[in-house]
Amino acid sequence: MKNNSKLQILNSPRPGTGKLRIMLLILAFSLAHLAFSISSYAASGTGTTGAQFLRLGAGARPVAMGGAYTAIADDVNGPQYNAAGIAWAKHKEVIASYIDYLEGITYGYIGYLHPLQNGSALGLALAYLNSGSIDQTDVAGTSIGAFSSTQSLLLLTYAKTIGSKMSWGTNLKMFQQKIENEKANGYAFDFGAIYKFWPRLAFGLNVQNLGPGVKFVQEKDPLPLTIKAGVAYIFVEDTLTLSTDAKYQPKEDSKINENVGLEYWVNQNLALRVGYDTANISDIENFNGITAGLGFQVAGFNLHYAWMPYGILGDTHRISVGYKW
Repeated sequence: MKNNSKLQILNSPRPGTGKLRIMLLILAFSLAHLAFSISSYAASGTGTTGAQFLRLGAGARPVAMGGAYTAIADDVNGPQYNAAGIAWAKHKEVIASYIDYLEGITYGYIGYLHPLQNGSALGLALAYLNSGSIDQTDVAGTSIGAFSSTQSLLLLTYAKTIGSKMSWGTNLKMFQQKIENEKANGYAFDFGAIYKFWPRLAFGLNVQNLGPGVKFVQEKDPLPLTIKAGVAYIFVEDTLTLSTDAKYQPKEDSKINENVGLEYWVNQNLALRVGYDTANISDIENFNGITAGLGFQVAGFNLHYAWMPYGILGDTHRISVGYKW
């Protein structure tokens, strides 16, 4: 009998009162979905999906903002949240991220963003997750050794602007999962769009992990299909960004989860970030769902850190190092 508990942990805005109205709309959006999430929590059910690592965000910047990145996604982290976002990128960018996850699980991610001259962009990323050593027991519970699990991902992204206000993008994900001597290969697609009402206000929509599922031996599980909608607004002289997402995972539960994020640039070099993910609202007393982090950039180089606690399970830490030119 195998103990696989680790595997399951897995524009300018109009003057005057316009700014206030925009902020109120964003807050109303957040509060409405937050209320819905809380009221539907008790009635939600949980299903089983495979390839859960496809849901794991690697970049420290979006994670520190609570994962509320669907209407932003304009950097090398974009493909994991909304492929359409990279169409607005102006510079080439590379990133390497490392996650110290729960119970010895580690995750590495390398990504590259390449803007093109026709209002489009390409992205490429590689990811690798290692579970570490997992105890293996027989039917009596006696230890008979250990095994490991690895999961790898190749992510290809294309995005393009449509006029001056809209963009669309798509991801092709090819992945492999290996547990001891068994392995399974699979693929999935993401489709996303972003509409900019003004340069400072954007709306994003994204559908992730469309595919035929993943099969180990004779057992086949659906992919973790995720549908997200988000709003982001930049104010206070381009130093403060407020973003919010509503996320629905129809194959896993019947509730809508809310992500809220805030990013404040203290100066040209230092950013402070905080966020919240209501997916873990049931355990708020243990800081579950709260995220925080910071970022530092100079001469094209950047360093980002994110902290995300999981209550009694422990804390996770993400570090991203990148270069933009």
